[in-house]
Amino acid sequence: MSSIAGYLFLSYGPKSTTDVTKLSATARQMRMLRALAEEKHADLKIVGWDYARKIRGRDDLCNLFRLLDATQTQFQSGNGKLNVVVDDYNRLFSATVPDKREELWNDLLEYEDCFIDLRQGKPLHALSPEMSLLVKFGALPPVNKAHPAQARSRENRTKQTQKARRVSRIVRGQTAAQAARNLEIALLSFRQKHPAASVKDFLASEEGRGLHNSWGRPWSYRSALHVLRENKCLEGAKDPTDNDV
Repeated sequence: MSSIAGYLFLSYGPKSTTDVTKLSATARQMRMLRALAEEKHADLKIVGWDYARKIRGRDDLCNLFRLLDATQTQFQSGNGKLNVVVDDYNRLFSATVPDKREELWNDLLEYEDCFIDLRQGKPLHALSPEMSLLVKFGALPPVNKAHPAQARSRENRTKQTQKARRVSRIVRGQTAAQAARNLEIALLSFRQKHPAASVKDFLASEEGRGLHNSWGRPWSYRSALHVLRENKCLEGAKDPTDNDV
């Protein structure tokens, strides 16, 4: 009989226990994992779990990353592919402090060949841009049914898609606002040291290259200038390269 390597994450309830599978904090996770095992006629093995009120980095998920390291090593050595299975990616990201979600996303992407959730049924890199954004910001509503693969009516699928798009717009707006604030603060700090520097000079600097827009990409000159003008960050201090646009 094949086996499923299940992983559990707890963000509330007792921290010390002899059997985490019996806790209310893991009840929904266990229902979904057991449903999958029954569907696949497989043996469910809970191979690890972590407890953290808030996730601030991979140290708060030390058991998960230990499992992923071991699983990836096994796969790379040619001993067959095995996935560490969690019920819902969203469970991890919703518990992560906002400014660490991008970091956690990138850390987990390193294990895309051996980490999967039941809700999406695919590795992180295979998610659509919209779903990636929703997952990354922990913005998906919780799953209330026992198994996410159950058939849904077209009407329900349409409603879920519309809801996901609304949430995505909200999250993207929040992300864009934060990215703009980071850009403005970094530019002002840079100009305190280099008063005559242009926006192009700033974006070419180490500080500028380390910034990303709401899509996780480096700022282009045109988009950065547009945001800075819109937020009046350049008011009273005309950028020397404005005429380039």
